[in-house]
Amino acid sequence: MCVLFASNVQSEITELNHYFKLFCVSEKSTGLDWKKNAWIYSKYKGHKYLIRKVKIEPLKILRKGELFPKSGTCAMTMSEKINPLGEFADYKYDWGCYNIGKFGKEYSNIKSQLCSQQWEKQGTQLTLTRVNCQEGQEDFIFAPNGWFHHSVIHSNLADAPKNDFKGSLFVEVGKCSEIE
Repeated sequence: MCVLFASNVQSEITELNHYFKLFCVSEKSTGLDWKKNAWIYSKYKGHKYLIRKVKIEPLKILRKGELFPKSGTCAMTMSEKINPLGEFADYKYDWGCYNIGKFGKEYSNIKSQLCSQQWEKQGTQLTLTRVNCQEGQEDFIFAPNGWFHHSVIHSNLADAPKNDFKGSLFVEVGKCSEIE
């Protein structure tokens, strides 16, 4: 396990427009693989992730060969959402744009996605306590400077799938630390 220490990093994220970077390391990873018409237990190699909160940039009309902005399609997705999601006595829920990639891989704009954020109120101050990113059959839930849960659960419930193939079911847990 790798432990990072940085003197300029906050222990809590308290600003809505604080664009930060997290380094996350898997501690345990397991799942199920479909083989010969049955599920079998599998242990998977854990991963390291780099999570970035990115500023939502407006989408422009793309010309041939142009890439999405750094925030990918977050602006387009955001236009379909209600923001904030809700505000209560002790909590506020809203949306943020996050890019989750495997550590060591090149940044990919297309991996940026809109994620729900939970902020806890302490007096007049808000602290980011949880972020939930869902993309298709994949969930990545994390607390900045805390635990993460990553899962892939597909919806193939067939008794006899075509070519005896079903994707694996997977769950992984680990810890994240702010590095910028």
